[in-house]
Amino acid sequence: MKPVRFVSCVVALKPNVISGSCLLFLCTRKLSVQAETSSQSQVATHSLLHSIIGTKDPLILTRWTDFKSSLPQPKTAWIDQLATEESGYPTGLLNLHPDVWATYPRIDLLKEVVNWQEEYRKVEWNFVPNRGELPGGGRKPWPQKGTGWARQGSDRAPQWRGGGKCFGPRGPMAFYKPMDKAVKAHALRVALTCKYLQDDVKFVTDYSSVASSSHVKFLSAVRETRNWGHMALFVGLKEMDELPEPFRQCVSSQPDVHYLRVSMLSAQALMTFPTVVMDVAALDEIEARLLFHIHRFSDQSTYPGAEAVLDFVKHYSSRIV
Repeated sequence: MKPVRFVSCVVALKPNVISGSCLLFLCTRKLSVQAETSSQSQVATHSLLHSIIGTKDPLILTRWTDFKSSLPQPKTAWIDQLATEESGYPTGLLNLHPDVWATYPRIDLLKEVVNWQEEYRKVEWNFVPNRGELPGGGRKPWPQKGTGWARQGSDRAPQWRGGGKCFGPRGPMAFYKPMDKAVKAHALRVALTCKYLQDDVKFVTDYSSVASSSHVKFLSAVRETRNWGHMALFVGLKEMDELPEPFRQCVSSQPDVHYLRVSMLSAQALMTFPTVVMDVAALDEIEARLLFHIHRFSDQSTYPGAEAVLDFVKHYSSRIV
């Protein structure tokens, strides 16, 4: 059985009629819940909290991770909804891991990774033959001596008109070069931090809240009403065919709304779109992958080869000293 952990919750109530503001209450009760990462445990915990508090308002659980944070306090963000075009009141408060969302802004690293992504897509297709690949030019144009002209070996030499090129392009040639995964993960954390500090990252519970009666321009209207810029990127775990039908029709038919899987998310995509929207499941997957790269060979790592690598480094360091 997995170890037991404690979770807390945030309850979002409807707007007060008198004050017109949203009342948010932090539930002080803490529940011992078996540590599971599946959505079934979250649903069970939600129902348990509903029965204790006695309300049908949305309950958002605080998130946890096996990796300790380098900062004392986590970052927080509001969870919005996609039921209406207007922003409305938030459905809860979300904790973000500071090692991912509070990274020092290394702009040089971000520029290096973005340039790498732009370069490795390029392919040089131009091809110019050299003197050995042209037809003809087998015999000497004239004898070596006795003519008074400069000696020549072939009329397909580079100095002749119509001759081959000695240093011409030799395509197809790719500009791809390998880059360390840790560097790409670091740049992705920098991009996420910059987006978070600029309030350009929005979080929603899931994409099934889009009503079935919504028109195909619903998400475009949401983007325009909530001032999300000229384009919006939605990030999720599912394939395009597995998305809810109303949401899939919106993201596949409008040029200003795009959908991207978590596995395809990159620093260039984050910098291309003014606003990035992701659900809680995608957020969990992104943080899990980035924290894995941070603590891959640390004392907190659960990676199978981490202990052997640490022992080898300690043994090698002792030999050098």
